[in-house]
Amino acid sequence: MSLWMKLALAAATFALVPPAALAQETGNPSGTPAQDAKPRPWEIMKVSHEAVSAVQSLSFRASTHGVGHKATRMPAVEATVIAARSKGGILGWKFLAEGIARDPGKKDRRLLAAYDGETIRSVREHERKVIEGSASNPGEAMSDGAGWVMTWLIRWPDMVHKCFGGDEPLVPSRYEGLFEVAGEMCHVIYVDYSELADPTLFDAWWYIAERDSLPRRVEMHFIEGSDGFTVLTLSDLKPGASASDSVFSLGTPQGFEIIKPTEPERDPHRRALARAGIPIGQAAPDWTLTDLEGREHTLSKYRGKIVIMDFWATWCGPCRLAMPGLQRLHEKYKDQGVVVFGMNSWESGDPGAFMKENDFTYTTLLKADPVAQLYQVSGIPTFYIVGPDGKVVLSEVGYDPDFEKNVSDLIERLTSP
Repeated sequence: MSLWMKLALAAATFALVPPAALAQETGNPSGTPAQDAKPRPWEIMKVSHEAVSAVQSLSFRASTHGVGHKATRMPAVEATVIAARSKGGILGWKFLAEGIARDPGKKDRRLLAAYDGETIRSVREHERKVIEGSASNPGEAMSDGAGWVMTWLIRWPDMVHKCFGGDEPLVPSRYEGLFEVAGEMCHVIYVDYSELADPTLFDAWWYIAERDSLPRRVEMHFIEGSDGFTVLTLSDLKPGASASDSVFSLGTPQGFEIIKPTEPERDPHRRALARAGIPIGQAAPDWTLTDLEGREHTLSKYRGKIVIMDFWATWCGPCRLAMPGLQRLHEKYKDQGVVVFGMNSWESGDPGAFMKENDFTYTTLLKADPVAQLYQVSGIPTFYIVGPDGKVVLSEVGYDPDFEKNVSDLIERLTSP
């Protein structure tokens, strides 16, 4: 996004919402912070990321509502949440959310929703229905309210881990001062997300508790035809919550109808995924990385072969969805001059253990963050395929269920006489 556009959007925001009203509504601290030595915002976010990464389960109370155009497009929610990390679930967390939700212009309704690592279920008692979906196709199961109270955990990999988990921050940030939230004194960190892959998320304010470095509030500013904010406040946050797997599974009450989302129609001729940074037809930049056994691999040494590169991390749900297909491509074409590399990037877990646990045998290359930067990776998974001549023949961002078939067809074309 250009500097001119940023300035125009910022001006539009404050024209629509006077600064005093915005500070009152969103809780942004007013006045100028003290001019003494300020904490470094990216260091606070990095420590917060480390604190959240150490949490395996937690409980908290959450309240969320919209401001501006979001006020009429999302429910206001008050809920108690229990969450635990999920190895199999592509959201990264299992959860149970119970409370009250109020849709715009309607009366309060009970919120009861859960995700067990495979299925999302939301019980609508007032309609005697159970809305059921999956992480890849949630339908209305998450928009009932659970998605908003879980948004800080679900979006943490993109908004914090990717941006502040490395040695250098990937996005601009600034320190705004101290502000009390739910009895906790918090550092307020402004983060500019306008250059990331999400075209609607402009910026956000994170409120990070001094006491434990865990977030207590996040305000996200969206540009979707008009300006709007989502405000999420966390209280009574307790890491180490005890919960069995059964807690995250909701049954169907007697007489309730199960509603499942329809699968969206797919147009095989429309490219829905964004192109990655290096254009097709350009020579692929060279690199050298080390695999799990300590062996070095250099891209240029594979000239004459077809090289598939998948930039991924263990915490990335869409990455995990793509990996079985990559394994099948590896098994099908490994003896036909095709090499599959898992380019492990932005990692906070154990990629070797993950590969072994899931029986993935294609080559994992470690600490690929510099190569991800070289290849202009802005989100994962990102895929590049390099042809025998060393030039890029495919570049895509995001998981596509048709990826395996499309790549197989591409390989057949490249290897046909």
